[in-house]
Amino acid sequence: ATALRDKRPAYKHLNQHPATRNQPPLIAPVCLEYFDTRSLDFLKPVFPQIPARAQACIYTEQWLYSENDTGILNRWNTFSDAYASKIEDIWCAQTEKEHRHFKEIRHGLPSTINETIASFGQPKVSLDFAVPENSFPEMYRLYQTVCEESGIRWLMFGHIGDCHLHLNLLPENEKEYARAQMIYQQLALAVIRAKGTISAEHGIGKLKHHYLELLVGKRGIQELQAIKKVFDPQGILNRGNVFS
Repeated sequence: ATALRDKRPAYKHLNQHPATRNQPPLIAPVCLEYFDTRSLDFLKPVFPQIPARAQACIYTEQWLYSENDTGILNRWNTFSDAYASKIEDIWCAQTEKEHRHFKEIRHGLPSTINETIASFGQPKVSLDFAVPENSFPEMYRLYQTVCEESGIRWLMFGHIGDCHLHLNLLPENEKEYARAQMIYQQLALAVIRAKGTISAEHGIGKLKHHYLELLVGKRGIQELQAIKKVFDPQGILNRGNVFS
């Protein structure tokens, strides 16, 4: 686990909330990111300080409420000690320089993935799905099972605090790309059945029209089109995006 310390002031509502009015809040990360084993394998050649034995990582950021506030850090230490077998498994950035370095690791993964997939000559197939919290463990296991059986190179990372992981399939040839597209459809339908969304962050664009209708229904599409016509009566904005 990695805990970041950020010395910006607290949100006002945290200080005003009845549960925190007379005592400092418990650990309350402003982000919660996950990296699986395959994600770390991508990062280790670029960032050799990542332990070779590391199999997964949780990255968090926490605001401090004053420069001398050690209470929150102590609570993070107590929390981390329950899950980390060794103290070196916990990295804590306490300076802006260290914070920037953690950010480099965090944002180094997508660029490393893109470099790898470019060498294969096939586009990656990336999921932008999210599901309700009660469906997340089952969906996570489904992601793993389907990808393991596919034989395609894959990895999973992202916003686990929002039950919103980015599953990336990295096909190395046209046959694997066709299989990856089938997996995308299989998992999209499973996410929709679980009352989730097939576009949690990056939009529908030109590629997900079919799935949007499965998500909101024909009536939902008609309502969305009616709203768009109010603002774009001649249909000249973002042609082909969201609606065919």
